[in-house]
Amino acid sequence: MFSARFVSKINAAAKALSIGIAVLFGANLSVSAQDANALFDQGVAQYADMENWERSEQAAASFTAACKAGLAKACYYGGVVIYNNFDQEGSIPMLKTACDGGEMRACYMVADMLRYGVGMEQNEAAAQALYGKACAQGQMPACLRYGDMLEYGQGGEENPRKAYVVFKKACDAGVSTACYKIASFLRYSEVVPNDETAARAALESACKQNNWSACSELAGMLQNGSGGPFDLPRARDIYSRVCLDSDDQSACDNMLRILLP
Repeated sequence: MFSARFVSKINAAAKALSIGIAVLFGANLSVSAQDANALFDQGVAQYADMENWERSEQAAASFTAACKAGLAKACYYGGVVIYNNFDQEGSIPMLKTACDGGEMRACYMVADMLRYGVGMEQNEAAAQALYGKACAQGQMPACLRYGDMLEYGQGGEENPRKAYVVFKKACDAGVSTACYKIASFLRYSEVVPNDETAARAALESACKQNNWSACSELAGMLQNGSGGPFDLPRARDIYSRVCLDSDDQSACDNMLRILLP
């Protein structure tokens, strides 16, 4: 005999499947919150088989049905499935619904589409606003994009001081590129006081995550004793790692200069 829990799960899956099929064929059904979650789980399972076109269509139908019931994450996943099926314009309604429902990954994706004019008319001001919204809610990749637009005046006036604050937030959250940007501000910008020690710490953080540009700059600081102790052996080791693991020829040249002065 099957357990009551097992039977309940099978019944829920069967119901979700029937709703998904109905939506696929254009039916407009009312979906409960419980059914929406079952549809979402079903869509995830179908989405795992994305190489199968039919399963991809079924996943889109499941996510669409769950989205219509108000499940924001289903709207996001549905938008992603539609986007990946080469219908960027068709993905926009679900992604915007997801963003409005608090799904910051969707806001980030819509912002990218607005910034580069993918599936819709290019609008850098709207893109910057959406990146800012997503960043404020902890979407760190959005913070990186938001900081870039602020720094270079894309979608509004240049605001490097605010860009620094945004990059610092992302760096503190472990985004290596943001830490590399922070180091540049601390070394070369007039927006914040020059601080070689803090710049070196930011580069250390980025280099630990294999940001090769940061590693090369860190090695230079170690080689010259900038922002901390002079450490030629460590500079050589970092240059060597960058030389071997990236296409940065200058790191190879700098390593050889240390080895063969």
